[in-house]
Amino acid sequence: MKRSVFSFLILAAGFLMLQSCDNGNADVTIFDSPPAIDVIKPVNVTSSSFNLKVKFSDGAVSSISSSPLKLASYQILDSDDEIVEEGPLTVSGVITEVTEALSLESGSYKLVLLAEDTNGNEAADTTAFKVVGSVGIIGDAVGGWGSDVNLTKSATDPDVYTLPNYTIGTGQVKFRADDDWAVNWGGTAFPEGTGTQDGDNITVTPGTYTITIDISTGKYSFK
Repeated sequence: MKRSVFSFLILAAGFLMLQSCDNGNADVTIFDSPPAIDVIKPVNVTSSSFNLKVKFSDGAVSSISSSPLKLASYQILDSDDEIVEEGPLTVSGVITEVTEALSLESGSYKLVLLAEDTNGNEAADTTAFKVVGSVGIIGDAVGGWGSDVNLTKSATDPDVYTLPNYTIGTGQVKFRADDDWAVNWGGTAFPEGTGTQDGDNITVTPGTYTITIDISTGKYSFK
């Protein structure tokens, strides 16, 4: 009788150990979740010709993920929610960074992204942004608050605008798009800083500078 009870206890312990081992392996080797979508560009505002940059990921580590990326797509909607551009995006593996060249007229838009992995998990993301036609600097340090001094778009990076060798006086300035206050950048730092929508007027030091702003990040400089 004692031997039978002892044998039963050994079998029960072995079964529990097997179950524990199986569960532990499942926790380590199975990672199943919806894809993650990270929009790099456009963010806030961008120029009319730009690269759509998006990072798709699914799984913490490629060696243990059980749900690599399968497909992705994008749509761009105008202010009336009409589709003005759409298409597929090529994804594979656990992490993919996609770049797609686009060109849009000035206006307000929504970027809608969809992604699916090989296990059928789906994810969606919507990002609002504005396409600007021109970027200028305005303020009493550059001739007054009545009109802008336009910057020139970079030939190599369409998000960067520059005004070379320009003399500014005493006072304050701000950057803005399309000669209007709907989109503007201001800050407290000089000669370098990061402008934000409706930020403070930038107090400047008189001198001759090359003035630059990256409208995708708001970073500006006076050099």
